[in-house]
This record gives sequence, structure tokens and C-alpha cells, in this order.
Amino acid sequence: MADLTPVIETMEHRWMRAWVNGDMRALKAITAKNFILLTGSKPPTILDRPSWLEAAANRHLASSYRFGDIYAADVQTGAIRKITPQSGAWSGPVNDSKYVWLPLSFPSSTSLSMSWYASLNLDTATGSVAGVPFSVDPAASYDLVNRKSNKLLNVRGSSTVAGADAEQWADLNATSQQWRLVSAGGGYYKIQNRNSGLVLGPASGSSTDGTVIEQWTDGGWTSQHWQLVDAGGGFYKLRNRATGKVIDVSGGSLANGANVIEWTDNGGTNQQWQVVVSN
Repeated sequence: MADLTPVIETMEHRWMRAWVNGDMRALKAITAKNFILLTGSKPPTILDRPSWLEAAANRHLASSYRFGDIYAADVQTGAIRKITPQSGAWSGPVNDSKYVWLPLSFPSSTSLSMSWYASLNLDTATGSVAGVPFSVDPAASYDLVNRKSNKLLNVRGSSTVAGADAEQWADLNATSQQWRLVSAGGGYYKIQNRNSGLVLGPASGSSTDGTVIEQWTDGGWTSQHWQLVDAGGGFYKLRNRATGKVIDVSGGSLANGANVIEWTDNGGTNQQWQVVVSN
């Protein structure tokens, strides 16, 4: 079996950086559902995934880190393997290093390139890691995360009524914040709320800047069709088929409950959304 030490180290660094930076969305995405943490407290405490995420957000805050030995369990055999990190030991050209550099690549010894992928494929037989470009899974539900505020697209009050407005709100892991992308043909999608089953569109199909985005019964109108336009870094603009306008957080607000509207594309980060599979 290939030496997976550099792969494991890379994942450890991603996990710790998310904790230090208080990036709970990244920490949530990295932490497996069957995660268990044994703390070094007296007496020791065992935390499962929900307990750990709550503690990392509110009680166990980190400002820096360094690694000692890492213990990795083989999920098939249960065997425990001790790995001694060697971070910082490499001083040669990066292209010759055994370490996995993600999401960075080095086309030459003097140039650097960075790409973003929605997920990674890890080949445990060879130790290779490859990025997987994003594609819509019609069976999945997604969180739509605003690039500027880091808040989620939500239906106000978790309403199931046609005409309820869209807003942004901090992640509550609520089904009113989860969306299915249903193909409407031609590269467009209906954005369907998991809680209500209704789809998003500008109120009355208006093309006026500032029109509120609301949920409504699927009427087959092009004003309920949206295109995912790549904005770089794993973010997308959500462009309306009928109006050409994009989904926007009003005034670039960072507040919970801020209105979600349509607006002419101005390149603002409040008009860019990350599409993340809901946990």
C-alpha cells in the first residue's frame, strides 16, 4: 500500500486551520459523521461529532497548533498506525517534495497555480489525490452560502406558504435552508426549497432591480429558472433566465434576516454563492 503520510498530514492541517480560523462550515465539512475525539483533559472526555462541533464553536477555541504523533485507523482492518509528522523538514524544490499540495499546484519550479474543487478523490492504493469538478446531483440537497456574509439562503420564518420571501440567515441546519437544483433544461435549474417544495423567483416575475426573491408554486415560468455562472473559487452567480438579473443580498448586508433580491450583476461578493451539499 502506498505511503499515505503526506495525505493524512494535509487533511490534519486543513482540519486544524479551520478550527483556528473559526471556520465552522469548513470544520463541519471535514469532520466525518462517525468522528470521535478523545480529549487530554482530566478525566479524559470522549466527544462525538455533534458534541465536538458545538465545543469547537463555543468552548474549545484554538489560536495555534503543532502536531505530535498522529494515529490513523484502517477502516477495513481496524489496525492502528502511528505517523510522525515531518512538516517543515522539506527544503528542496516543491515539485520534488513528497507532500501533497492542495489546492496548490506548481507548473514549474518558479510558478504556482491554484484551482478549487468541490470534492476530492483519494486513491488509497496509490496515494494519489485528484480534484473533482462540481456537477449538480439531482438527488442532493444543497446549502447556498453567500460569499460576503457566509450566511445561508433561507425562507423567512421557515414558511411553506407561496409568496414567502427569501432572506439570509446563519446556518441552523434547517430544511428551509436546503435546496434542490431541479433541471429546467438548457443549463438552467429550478431552486426548490426542501422544506416547502416551492421554487424561487422574483416577485410577479418582475425584472426591476430590488425585486424581492420569493418562493412560489412551480408555474413553469422562465422567471423561476436560474443558471449557475462560475464566479471563481467555488462560488456561483445565480442568474435568472427571464430577467438576466442575479440573486443578491440587499445592500451587501451581513445581518441575519437581510432581504434577498434580484439585481443587475455588479461583480459584488454579495451576489456570489457557494453550493455545498447539505449535511
